[in-house]
Amino acid sequence: MAGNLSLSPNSTYSVRVEACNGAGLWSDPAFSNGFRVDITPPVLKGMIFGTGGSIAKASVTEEKLSWTFVDTESPVVEYMVQLGSSPEGAQILPLTSVGRQSFLPLNGLEFAHNSTVYAMVIARNAADLRGVGTFGPVLIDLTPPVLQSPVTAMDGNDVVNVVDSVQINARWSFVDWETDIVEYKVALGSPSDRESYRNFASVGMNSMIRNVTVEVVEGAQMVVSVIAVNAAGLEANATSQTVRFTKAPPSNCSIILLDEQLRALTDAAIYKGITYLSPQTDIKAQLSCSAATLADIADISFRLAKDGGQMFDWVPIGPHDILTIESGGLPKLDTMTLEVRANNAAGLWSDFRSAPFRISSQQPVPGAVTLEWRNGTDAASAKNLVVAISAFKDANAPTYPVNHTLGVFSSDSVGAYNIYSLEALKPDSTGSLAPVVIPVTSSAKGRNFTAVVRGVGLLGLETRVITMLPGA
Repeated sequence: MAGNLSLSPNSTYSVRVEACNGAGLWSDPAFSNGFRVDITPPVLKGMIFGTGGSIAKASVTEEKLSWTFVDTESPVVEYMVQLGSSPEGAQILPLTSVGRQSFLPLNGLEFAHNSTVYAMVIARNAADLRGVGTFGPVLIDLTPPVLQSPVTAMDGNDVVNVVDSVQINARWSFVDWETDIVEYKVALGSPSDRESYRNFASVGMNSMIRNVTVEVVEGAQMVVSVIAVNAAGLEANATSQTVRFTKAPPSNCSIILLDEQLRALTDAAIYKGITYLSPQTDIKAQLSCSAATLADIADISFRLAKDGGQMFDWVPIGPHDILTIESGGLPKLDTMTLEVRANNAAGLWSDFRSAPFRISSQQPVPGAVTLEWRNGTDAASAKNLVVAISAFKDANAPTYPVNHTLGVFSSDSVGAYNIYSLEALKPDSTGSLAPVVIPVTSSAKGRNFTAVVRGVGLLGLETRVITMLPGA
C-alpha cells in the first residue's frame, strides 16, 4: 500500500501495478486509467434572475433563474438550487437538485408582491467538490405605475382657437411605490386612433411635452396618450381629454321664447312677426343649439334691445340656464328683442337675437253696441230685434282681427241665451260688423232683452259689453 503521496493540482496521473509470486516471478505491469488531481470546487461566473438586474421584470413566472459555473479541472455533475425571502433562506424553494441543467424555470413558484427574493445555487463537480453561488436581493414588483395627475393637454382647454399648425403641450404625473419609473412614451392621435398623428416614442423621464408641431384641420380632435414604464417593465397607460381645434365661433343657434311651462310659445301669441307677451308673466327664453355646438359654449350673456339700442348691459348666465326677465317693469307695446352672446372655449363668440316681442297692455277696446226694434212702433208690434255693433279694436295691435261673439237673452230666461245663442260674428272685408237682425216671434211686451258682445284679442284677453233694451 502506498504511503502519503505528493500530487500536483491539475495534473493527470495513472497507477502502475505489478504482481510477484512465491517463485519470485513478476507479472506484466498493469496501468489504471488516468485521473486528474482536483482540489478546487466550481466557481460561479454569473447568475441572472428573470431578465436580470435587482428588480424582477413583468411576468416573473414566465422567466427563469439561470447561472454559469466554471471548473477547469473536472466537470460539474449536479446543480442544486434554493430560493428564499432571506439570505440563504429556503422559504420559497428548498434546496432542490436540477441535475446538470443550468437554469430553474420560475413558473409554478409563488412570489409575493413587493417582496425580496434571494437565490443560492450549489455546483458539485466530479471530484465531489462544491461551489456555492448566491444572487439577491431581487425585488418582486407585480404592479404598474399609478397615474397621480391626469394627462392634461393644451393647458386643460377642450377647444383651441387654431387651425393648420398647432404647438402641442401636455403634462402628467405617475408614481410607483415599489420601483422607479424609468421611461415615458408619448403618442398623439385622434380619440379613435391614439397614434394617428404621432406614434408612441420615448421622451425619457420628462413628465411633459412642449411645442410639438402638428398639422390639423378645422374641427380636428386630438388626445395625448402616455405610457409610463417602471423598472420592472410594467406599463401604465393614460390619455388626455379630447381637444378640438377650430377657428369657427358658435353658429346655428337661436333664442327660443318660452311659456310658463317652459314650452316654446305657439303662434297664438304671434301677430305680423311680433310675439305678444302678457305683463302678468315673466319673459323666459333659452339658447337653442345643436348638442355639439352647445357642448363647446363656455359662457353666454344676454341683454335687452329696443329700437336698435341696448336697454342694459350684458348679464352673464350659464349656457344651459333658462333666462328669466320680470316683465312688469318693461315698457308696454315697445318692440324689443333679446340678444345673446355665446362664447366658446376657444374664445370665439357670436351674437344671436330673438324674434321681436312686445309686452301687451290691455284687453281689446270695446265698440258701441245698440239694440232697437224695427218694423213696428212699439215693442208689442215689433217683429225684429236689431243689434248694431261697432267692431272692437285690440289695444296691442289695432289691425289684429278681434274675435267677436254675440248672445241675447230675455228677462224671463234663466241662465241661457234664449233669443240668440252665443255665436261668432264675422266681419266683412273692411273689418266692420253687419247689424244682427233677430226675429222675435212672440210678444216682447213685459220682457227686457239683453245683448252680450264679447271681444277676444291677442293672448286671449277679453272685453265684454252688455246692453239692455226694455220690452215695454
